[in-house]
Amino acid sequence: MTAGQYTKRFVREVISTAPARSVFVIAMLASSSFFEGIALAMLFPLLAMVGFSGAGELNDIAVRISNFIGQWGIAANIYVIAALLVLTTVFQHLLFSAQAWIAAGLQSEFTVRWRQALTNALLRSEWLYFTRNKTGELSHVVNVETNRAAHLITYGCQVLSLGLTALVYFLVALLASWKVTLILMLGGAAIVALGQLLVRHPARLSARQSEFYARYSGKSSEIMGGMKLVRASGGDAAVRRVLWPLIEELRKVDRKIIMSPVILRASFEISSVVALMGALVVAIRILGSDGATVLLIAALFMRLYPRISTIQQYVHQFRVSIPQYAAVVDALDAAEAAAEIQVAPAGLERKLVPPNLILRDVCVSYDDRPALHSVTLKIPARNIVAVVGPSGAGKSTLVDALLRLVPISSGKIMVDGADLQAMDVVSWRRSVGYVPQDTFLFNATIAENISFGQSDAAIDDIREAARKAQISNFIETLPLGYNTIVGDRGVLLSGGQRQRVGLARALLGGKGVLILDEATSALDSETEAAIMRDIESLRRQITIVVIAHRLSTVRGADKIVVLDAGHVVEQGSPQELMRADGVYARLVNMQFLDLNVSDGKQSALSGLTD
Repeated sequence: MTAGQYTKRFVREVISTAPARSVFVIAMLASSSFFEGIALAMLFPLLAMVGFSGAGELNDIAVRISNFIGQWGIAANIYVIAALLVLTTVFQHLLFSAQAWIAAGLQSEFTVRWRQALTNALLRSEWLYFTRNKTGELSHVVNVETNRAAHLITYGCQVLSLGLTALVYFLVALLASWKVTLILMLGGAAIVALGQLLVRHPARLSARQSEFYARYSGKSSEIMGGMKLVRASGGDAAVRRVLWPLIEELRKVDRKIIMSPVILRASFEISSVVALMGALVVAIRILGSDGATVLLIAALFMRLYPRISTIQQYVHQFRVSIPQYAAVVDALDAAEAAAEIQVAPAGLERKLVPPNLILRDVCVSYDDRPALHSVTLKIPARNIVAVVGPSGAGKSTLVDALLRLVPISSGKIMVDGADLQAMDVVSWRRSVGYVPQDTFLFNATIAENISFGQSDAAIDDIREAARKAQISNFIETLPLGYNTIVGDRGVLLSGGQRQRVGLARALLGGKGVLILDEATSALDSETEAAIMRDIESLRRQITIVVIAHRLSTVRGADKIVVLDAGHVVEQGSPQELMRADGVYARLVNMQFLDLNVSDGKQSALSGLTD
């Protein structure tokens, strides 16, 4: 869309969202400008009463005001005029303050509205949307651009207020002397045209600024997340090579945006003085206007010209903010377009009982690139089924399909005979415990991390989940126990402790399915073996799917499924697959080639084939 289309969309959104307040703000702005004009008009009779020659005779404003006051039976003397001028000014500022209060409320409200709308849209978006967009840039739009876009309300109100006030000033001056007013207006028009020439393409500059800020936010967030790697590998220079050019581009764009209103104001004030002095000379020397009228009109225009300058500055700021609004609505539209189906028309609620899972000819593709080919397998209830295979075999894609994070292009996934696609996706995911390779922990307490997604969980349930994950003993040794803060991403815990907290989170609430996506691959062998013993202790209590790269983690599985290039090439018990001497046996031999029986100890290979 063009800048004009975004502007129309913004105006429609504000009016449709808050119609009563929008009308109130406009009415208050018009009333405030009207009363300011009345206050200015009262200067004419006031000057006439103090003896300023010609102020009352050569224009009819003073006569009209005096006659209006006289209709109420009040003598139009200097005290009455002065009192009315003060009261009018006070009332005018009260009206202006009232609209400013409402406008400020609208601005903060729209910031919240857009942040909530974006957050809700992102929460409803399909997983593939996040794989195609940078989280840092999305975060920048939600946290920064929404606030900057909401300033459009303030800028719009200021432009409307100043525009109405300028119109009132012009009408008052026109009533005083239309000839002098037209001369001054010609000067004002020239000044506006000059300002437009000096400050060009503000929207384009702002769009570039938003683009660079989004890129910088994305890169800096990415680097901060990997700061341990940066420090450990001496990657300081690499970070500077990435960030410094972006910072320099931001500096250049920021400087141009900062200087635009400065240049506009300086040129406007200089040209205003030139135009005003020229108009006064013409009015007195050529038109022969009286000094009082010329002086009052000059005073009006000395107040009017700065307002025209300010209008241009706010119009400039408004145009600069349009790209920020565009970034917000574009992100919102894109996220809403990527929304996954939360509940199918025939949605089924999923009970928290261990189900039988059956995949029938399931195919998954990423941008026409096949990842799973006609996968057919059965995962019996209360069994441990392991999925193994080389890197890129499609193991994680299989997990994503089971979690409905990626759409299947053909085939079916059945859950106790019901089509997974016809089930309430939120209900299904709540019945599944998921432990990824890198368990994500929030900078919160252990209890809050375990109960994430189930904030109403009782502390006894949290303790029971921790007991099943074999981490309750460790937690109880801590001074604050379950109220211990784990640090950013769980940095205050060891790798094994983080995985156990993640496992406890996955087990909380009596889940029917537990999925471990290479959950122990980053751990040492001893910790890995201990966690896998804990997993095996859950046998017959829950349906367990284990995605594994290291085959030592799956020797206790009831069934092993071997994937290769997206195809199921083998499935069976560990012993059956070793006897078949196929892909699984080859993978085992590759991983344990150097491990032989020595010193009377049994080899790891024999443990896999018992």
